[in-house]
Amino acid sequence: MSAMDDEAIKQQLYNRQGYVVGAETQRKYGEMRVAVVGLGGPGCEVAKNLILTGIKQVTLVDDSAITWHDLSSVFYANEADVGKPMAKTLEPRLAELNRFATVAVAAADGNNMCPDDVLLQQHVVIYCNKNTSLLTRENALCRANGVRFVSCESRGVACSVFVDTGDEFIVNDKNGEELVTCVVTDVDQDNAVVMLNDDKKHETEPGDKVYFTDVEGCTMLNSADPAQPTLFEVLEVVSPFAVKIKVEPEGALKAAPMFKGRGYMHTTKQPVTVKCKSLEASLDAPDFNFVFDDEAKLCANGELHALFRGLHKVAPNAAAHAPITTPVDLAALATAAGSDLSKELLDLIGPTLHGNLNPMACFIGGFAAQEVLKCGSGKFTPVFQWLHYDAREVVQSMPNGVVPPEAERAPLNCRYDGQIAVFGRTFQQTLQNTSAFIVGAGALGCEHIKNVAMIGLGCPEDASASSAKITITDMDTIELSNLSRQFLFRSHHIGKPKSTVAAGAAVEINKALRVEALEQKVARETENVFNEAFWEGQGVIMNALDNVIARKYVDERCVDFQRPLFESGTLGAKCNTQCVIPYLTENYGNSADPPEKDIPLCTLKNTPSAIEHTIQWARDAFHGYFVQGPSDASAYLSDPAGFLAGLARDPSNKPTVLKSLVDGIAKRPTSAQDCVAWARLRFEDSFNLNIRQLLHNMPPDFVTPNGQPFWSGARRPPTPLDFNSADELHMLFIRSAAGIVARIYGLSAELQALPASEMASIAQSTPVPAFVPRRVQYATGPDAASQKQEDPSAIAATDLTDADMPDPAKHQGLQIAPEEFEKDDDANGHIDFITATSNLRATNYGIPIADRVKTKMIAGKIIPAMITTTALVTGLVAVEVLKYLVGAKKRELFRNAFVNIALPLVALSEPVEVPKGTEYVANDGRKMAFTMWDKVEVGDGSDITVGDAIDSIEQRYGVDVCMMSTPGGLLVYNGLMPNPKARSVLMREKLEALFKKPLDESVKTVSLVLNATVNDEDLDLPAVRFRIRK
Repeated sequence: MSAMDDEAIKQQLYNRQGYVVGAETQRKYGEMRVAVVGLGGPGCEVAKNLILTGIKQVTLVDDSAITWHDLSSVFYANEADVGKPMAKTLEPRLAELNRFATVAVAAADGNNMCPDDVLLQQHVVIYCNKNTSLLTRENALCRANGVRFVSCESRGVACSVFVDTGDEFIVNDKNGEELVTCVVTDVDQDNAVVMLNDDKKHETEPGDKVYFTDVEGCTMLNSADPAQPTLFEVLEVVSPFAVKIKVEPEGALKAAPMFKGRGYMHTTKQPVTVKCKSLEASLDAPDFNFVFDDEAKLCANGELHALFRGLHKVAPNAAAHAPITTPVDLAALATAAGSDLSKELLDLIGPTLHGNLNPMACFIGGFAAQEVLKCGSGKFTPVFQWLHYDAREVVQSMPNGVVPPEAERAPLNCRYDGQIAVFGRTFQQTLQNTSAFIVGAGALGCEHIKNVAMIGLGCPEDASASSAKITITDMDTIELSNLSRQFLFRSHHIGKPKSTVAAGAAVEINKALRVEALEQKVARETENVFNEAFWEGQGVIMNALDNVIARKYVDERCVDFQRPLFESGTLGAKCNTQCVIPYLTENYGNSADPPEKDIPLCTLKNTPSAIEHTIQWARDAFHGYFVQGPSDASAYLSDPAGFLAGLARDPSNKPTVLKSLVDGIAKRPTSAQDCVAWARLRFEDSFNLNIRQLLHNMPPDFVTPNGQPFWSGARRPPTPLDFNSADELHMLFIRSAAGIVARIYGLSAELQALPASEMASIAQSTPVPAFVPRRVQYATGPDAASQKQEDPSAIAATDLTDADMPDPAKHQGLQIAPEEFEKDDDANGHIDFITATSNLRATNYGIPIADRVKTKMIAGKIIPAMITTTALVTGLVAVEVLKYLVGAKKRELFRNAFVNIALPLVALSEPVEVPKGTEYVANDGRKMAFTMWDKVEVGDGSDITVGDAIDSIEQRYGVDVCMMSTPGGLLVYNGLMPNPKARSVLMREKLEALFKKPLDESVKTVSLVLNATVNDEDLDLPAVRFRIRK
């Protein structure tokens, strides 16, 4: 495979993280050399995350023998590896993750540490589960030789990370936020306040620098050369859509010419210098990166700092950095830690310090790996300089709020020994006999699957006595771009089902795992698969989905069956978790993000002001040219009579469809030259003629019916483009459009043989129609979105009649292959077409253009993602799962999380309590109350009539039933029109008549919607669960 091939593969492989960090940072990653010293749980996680990210070389340093204790968190070691050398055993398994990253093993020194000569060859060295406070010599050596230093530890339910980037370190991007371009709508020149269009927040803070382009009137703000812009400091954030800027000399803006019209404000990234103290200095004068949590943890940083320092003094063989695998002497630890460590925290966390929990290793391994990447790239702000975190609520969730007796937590020489050291043997059995459902096997799903296998869910010791298993479902197949984040997959898995491959990989992690892989969508149409018995058999549900609709449906089912749901999501450097606990918390649907704001149609068609508008317009053009038009033509040729019958039912759309048929069949391209001419004519229509038509109807001085200038504020009158074959953007449109239409009509080979110079010549010489003004109605004014609006192309189509309809008999055998938009195939020209079309329209309207990378992200609705964020967020989820399963009964013990690893920020909060539900006094005087978690239960599985069901509800809940229907609106009972005959029908027969089919044998209950009153007042009751079968 050639170097060019490798570069193309890398671009695909690192595609999603490239949208987070950018091409330059990814290049820096590819030059980094990192030593990972210590390969227990955190070290294995760190190594995995760095290798997947694309580090040039990761050197593993750990000569220790793998122990049973290690198996609780080292996911690349198994029972057969106990006694083998850690680094040498893990190296081939880690190396499989990414062929572009070199994985090496270096022999450790006598204390199983990194030899100095190996350390000095690295850009960054990270020590994992070494005693950080005893690493002062190693830290001094790193500082003296320009090697960045990171150390992380995971001890029971506490973890820590320390970062030293040296005396001076340049951060090129402190927060990872995208650069923003906002439309300037006005300038208060007296106060130097710039007002922006309210379609996009400026996302700046005081001290940031901005620059301006294309501002009309007040031109002193403009940068003559955007490559070396004139920067203005933001003094004050007036609102999300207004900033006060610093203008020098003072008063210059007030004296400048008045602002006349729209311009653009652009945010920038300014370098920041970070100065760190040495580890030795930082031990006694630490700087903490706070983890925002409960008030009870306000002193957590100081206490945890003291706890870790004390631990490093009293742990067996601490100076040799030996693993801590036996209970710590708490009295000695209290003395060593001193007064900064409270007895309360010591009693909670101390007994767990020799434990080895996969979720904690997962969290700190993801976090620390990102710190290593920051040290090598200058992308994002490093931890300054200590971050301590504890999950003491895990212990507080246990019976009586304490860990089990020491004998219960003694090792068994099994893979769960590190976990048993915290939770005990009995709870480990509970975990192994618990089922879990993981919805999605993508990036989040792979990490969840690994974590449940490590914890032991669905791993019963006696498979004949337990039905516990893990169920995974995902409809997708594996793609190349998945491999940098979905670590269970390899290149030879591309094209295979995610769920099946992930299930097989999970069994390799834990041979005892029982797992079922499905390729079903979790939705209403699959409720015969994911039925009542399925949901009620799950101990926990973990969502690993990337769309809100699917998440809401799973959430709805969890509420229906009172099952715990653990939600998580990532967006680049940001991630969040949510615990949905029956009867304790609100559900996901109660606080889900609002749907994306749609771009108004009038803005999209006539008055775009942002690149997002032109990209969406380009997507619509793609669909019209290459999907809808060819699909209509193909459907018409396949079944002319059926197609025309359908068209007759939609007369308003007939002119447009007729033109599409004429263009797609009678006037279709039949040669490579025709394909180029086709593209040239679309250029003329889109970027010249239609623009002229708009200006003809609404010239630059056009005034709306209410007397306001139409072209004002964010609106700018467009400028028609004249085609020029010497312009690369113009030719990109021609090449991509011609290439796609050639494939649709089977002309690709002929087009590919056409020299570029000849293509340009054909495009330049293609005859184009002259502009002929027409009467077209455009939407104007403040209520433009609701006004009738016409498309110039559709108006032109009215010139056609039925006589112009192509004769199918003359086109028998014509093959037309519509092309659906596919963002990840760079050879298909789709993104090239979107980029060219969007940027040409942006040029029409004076909007700053976007490069191909940004265009692809917006057009493809790509969610930027990184393995580090994914790993750490699933670790946090697994912590909450353990709390729930060990017996947490109070909402205060659970934590929702928001993490922005770029800042870095870790914010934890108690989940929102269950919203107050319905409270009423029943007809018989009883006080009744319901929350969203409650259901109106009806029936015992035996056949009862509709009347019996209604009587049961009225008597049990003290209400008067007005109506009962299915969620889809099918009426089961109408109390407003009493009908004795209707009441005597069996409920099962009534439902089968409504559904027009027998109820599946697997269906045990049916959900129904109730309308009821009490004392003549309408009442909002929960859903009815009618039991059909026992």
